[in-house]
Amino acid sequence: MQLILLEKTYDYPNKVESIDELIQQIIDTLNESNLYFNYLIVDGVEVYDECEEYLLDRINDIKKIEVEAKTVETFTSDLLLMGENYLKGAIPEVSKLADEFYKGATQNTWEKFQQLLEGLQWLYQFIETVNKNSERPYNWDQFLEISGNLQNELQNLNEALVNNDAILIGDLISYEIQPLLERFKDELTNTIDHQGQRTDLN
Repeated sequence: MQLILLEKTYDYPNKVESIDELIQQIIDTLNESNLYFNYLIVDGVEVYDECEEYLLDRINDIKKIEVEAKTVETFTSDLLLMGENYLKGAIPEVSKLADEFYKGATQNTWEKFQQLLEGLQWLYQFIETVNKNSERPYNWDQFLEISGNLQNELQNLNEALVNNDAILIGDLISYEIQPLLERFKDELTNTIDHQGQRTDLN
């Protein structure tokens, strides 16, 4: 089978043990070129997720694997769009979540609360990822400030959880975390519009 990577061709035997070597070749080459993996085209089929499993399942029949990569600029732009889309949907739910804590938290409330924490974790990962890039938004300091404030409020939230203070949890979500998420979304929107890269995500 052939691996076509940045206009170079590599030949590998159609064996299971070839997959690790092939994947490492992709990782090393993209890192050296300051590019990010986007997706594979395996015998004409685009594969975005679980690429290793896809290759292993078809190892005997694969003829050609093409690698599509993203520039740092495109990768960052896609992250910005993902963040904006997430927050557009999440902020109204955050407002409802605060109301539920005021009225009395149910099992469903705590499940939504866990989703909020997972969303915040994604935002922190977004900050860490972009912070490592050579290409950062012009207003990056604003993102770092908001992220720092969110971390402070999460510490306050943890104290409220320890004390089982549902009213304080609702207050922190409503008056501290939600406004910070709104600021985060506004900065994302400003960045995307400023850079002129508002395109549809694949």
